[in-house]
Amino acid sequence: FGILYMAIFSSIIAYLIYEYGLKFAKVSDTAIHAYLQPILALPFAYYLIGEIPNKFMIIGGVIITIGVLIAEARKS
Repeated sequence: FGILYMAIFSSIIAYLIYEYGLKFAKVSDTAIHAYLQPILALPFAYYLIGEIPNKFMIIGGVIITIGVLIAEARKS
């Protein structure tokens, strides 16, 4: 049941929803949101499983944030 759930919901349906969303958003916008996923995962990991971010996670998050800010600044 777990493998079937992962195949259908985590892969197929998620991919179809993503592709549907691309009809209404620019690819550059969706790419920026994809870059932010690791940063958004840090608080969830802390809250759900108690994972404490180490210095490399924080440094990586800062680098990603700076990159996204630069990309957004050049876009406008």
